[in-house]
Amino acid sequence: MARGMAPKQRAGGIVTGRGPLERIVRVWLPVGFFLVVALFPFYWMAITSVKPNSELYNKNLMPLLVRTRP
Repeated sequence: MARGMAPKQRAGGIVTGRGPLERIVRVWLPVGFFLVVALFPFYWMAITSVKPNSELYNKNLMPLLVRTRP
């Protein structure tokens, strides 16, 4: 083994040089980002369906939160 190289890890019968942190970053971070982007329109529809008209047309309020209950 050459100097400076980390020992390879055994993961499920396959010898890889990748650790669990690298797997989280390479696989689950993009999956999480895709889920947020894909589910955002459904969140937007749900929030706007329960907002009263006064909140829908008020430009000073944040559009992602409901301030008053119907």
